[in-house]
Amino acid sequence: IFSTVISIFLILGSYEVGKYFSKKLSIRDLLSSVSILEFQYCTIGLVFLLILLFPLTAFTNYSSIILKITGFILMLFGLNFFLSFKELFKKFKIIFKKEKHFLFYIYLLIIMLYFFLALSPLTSADVLDYHAGVALNILRFNKYILLPEWFTGLQAGIGEVLISLGFSVGSEQFGSLVQFTSIISISGILLKLFNKTNFFSSKYLILLIILTCPILIFLLSGNKPQIFFSGLVFLALCLSFVKLENSNQVIKNYSLINILICVSVMGKFSFGLSGFLVWIISTIKIIYKKNFKIALFV
Repeated sequence: IFSTVISIFLILGSYEVGKYFSKKLSIRDLLSSVSILEFQYCTIGLVFLLILLFPLTAFTNYSSIILKITGFILMLFGLNFFLSFKELFKKFKIIFKKEKHFLFYIYLLIIMLYFFLALSPLTSADVLDYHAGVALNILRFNKYILLPEWFTGLQAGIGEVLISLGFSVGSEQFGSLVQFTSIISISGILLKLFNKTNFFSSKYLILLIILTCPILIFLLSGNKPQIFFSGLVFLALCLSFVKLENSNQVIKNYSLINILICVSVMGKFSFGLSGFLVWIISTIKIIYKKNFKIALFV
């Protein structure tokens, strides 16, 4: 129970971090154009945490201390979440009143079940081997331990920093909840997409088809950050098709796309292909509009 409570506070803290950076960097308009804004705060918060923590973990000898301090600060941010909870509750209360379709309640039920699944103990073989193993070694030895004899350990990427962050403050399920937030992120994008078009008779039917994919049960029951990086690439793809009004928005949008792709590839090299295709799409759009300097600068 102690581990579960800490994990929830860490995720709520990530939400607050994402909310803060989205406001300070003025990217809320970009995010709200492709998704329900609140559904992306956790994802953005986790991305900026990785940008901060990965170099400090990989290139310093104080990883354990840095991660523990960050974990406690994140939990304090999680407490701050409840100060703005009333506004968030009012917003979603309006949505609940508007939505009368029974598929909406099935969607909520599935999301709730996925949440409970994410809080389950870690039992998957590769999760216990190198995802949890590398994360624990970061805390034990203050660095990544890369041994040629430990072949699976060589596959560790940037995602193990988040797992290690959870372990540093006694949270076993934080990595799994990171996966869960990616489901929320993908849901927010799909709901926004289906609200903009009348092509589908029921937006929740398509959403449920995607969310009931059996592989999600396996991925959400462990801390393997596969869905998280998939969600980042999907968000980058959607941002590639946003209509932008001025050069300032172009810079922010293209920078954000590059950051999301970079984090995904650093998490797992297999995202190099999908990330490269999304990058090509966004770059062609930039060049087509004759923003050569912006593209080169980013």
